[in-house]
Amino acid sequence: MAARTVCPERFMFVGPDRVFYAGLLGRPRRRSLGALAIVAALDGRIRVTVEGQPMREVAAAVIPAYTPTASRPTTSAYRQS
Repeated sequence: MAARTVCPERFMFVGPDRVFYAGLLGRPRRRSLGALAIVAALDGRIRVTVEGQPMREVAAAVIPAYTPTASRPTTSAYRQS
């Protein structure tokens, strides 16, 4: 059996009451999660758009359940040498 390699950039913990995920956001698109969400940038800032409000660039955001949102990293997060 081959040894599994752990990717330090991504991590997911699934428990009986909650899920924790640290990693890539995926494609920027509108989402509506069925639970309270805490979105935080591990390095830099993220852009969060909550339906009916202007886009904000923040280090972290708390998003209520069933609230349509879109989030993505700032462009500076892509500029890694």
